[in-house]
Amino acid sequence: MYYSYVMGIDDSILELKKYGFVIENDNENYTISFPKDKAMLWEEFIVNKLELGYWNEYLADDKVVFLFQLEEGIERYEVFDFKNDEVLALCEKLCECKMESLEKMLSENWYYKKVMADRIKSTNQTYWNEHADLWFGTTALPTLGVLFPTEEELHLFGDVTGKRMLEICCGSGHSLKYNADRGATELWGIDISQKQLENASAYLNENGYSANLICSPMEADMDIPKEYFDIVYSIYGVGWTTDLQGTFDKIASYLKKDGIFIFSWHHTLNYCVGWSCDERKDVLESDGSLIFHKSYFDESYFNMPVHDSKIVLCNRKISTYINALANAGFVIEQMIEQTDDATMAAEGNITDKEKKAKMVPISFCIKARKL
Repeated sequence: MYYSYVMGIDDSILELKKYGFVIENDNENYTISFPKDKAMLWEEFIVNKLELGYWNEYLADDKVVFLFQLEEGIERYEVFDFKNDEVLALCEKLCECKMESLEKMLSENWYYKKVMADRIKSTNQTYWNEHADLWFGTTALPTLGVLFPTEEELHLFGDVTGKRMLEICCGSGHSLKYNADRGATELWGIDISQKQLENASAYLNENGYSANLICSPMEADMDIPKEYFDIVYSIYGVGWTTDLQGTFDKIASYLKKDGIFIFSWHHTLNYCVGWSCDERKDVLESDGSLIFHKSYFDESYFNMPVHDSKIVLCNRKISTYINALANAGFVIEQMIEQTDDATMAAEGNITDKEKKAKMVPISFCIKARKL
């Protein structure tokens, strides 16, 4: 389906319903969705409704189509990856305002924001359902990150005997087993991938354990008890969220007072410095130096090819995580952004990733307490 949001139009738009358009009223505006084969019908309709100096856009499968009514007539643009300086300049000129980006402009509309988030979740869910077996047991406790100190060294979880624990993005269940081995009495896990949960259930059963496993995006409302858990954690999982603040708010609601939230993820610098997204690998200069290829402040979503598919990620600033935690009612007890001792001591014939990790952290981890 394609999607558009229309303001300042009369109810003649409702006539499109007979052609298979789904049209909902939003105060005096309209949300529109229609099949791909009705795109030309939509364009023919909307260009006749556009007044001079106005535009409409609609979200297609892999692009955004912009239609501008200018003095010289209709100008049509197809924008990929939300990047087109000419379109951005036109939007700024017509609305007489400054815009950070086309993606930011669209995401400030609740309807487009939901559509975009749903598409990102669908893309990532498809990837994990199709490739879960390739990641079986990887990046799981005691591992906290890439070339990063382990839980055996940091002791962030402490004694989990008798604890109720919930894992966000539990994957193949290896971290759940790790905590069960150490005496946790009640295990819960959520993951967007049904295949991941099937692997987790089988793995836990083989080892004599069970868990309450829920297939759902972490952003969704779920049947999870409130103010119930001693520890909620996510090992390289929470960064997949399309709604960081909403996710942290939900996690806070699951925890008891003084409950602990621990999560790890890619350090922001990892995807900014010495990294090729297209090749999905670390890139060092001939002299071993690192160059910024992406702005630290750029939190827009980007596609990354992985295996025969792709994933969609957002490279958030560290302050974005910290502020979202504070807004959700957490106080940070520890933040770790370092490289493990073995990598720091390594010399000679080492990989580009190891060379990079000796200069910038690849991962970070935060331990926070609910107030």
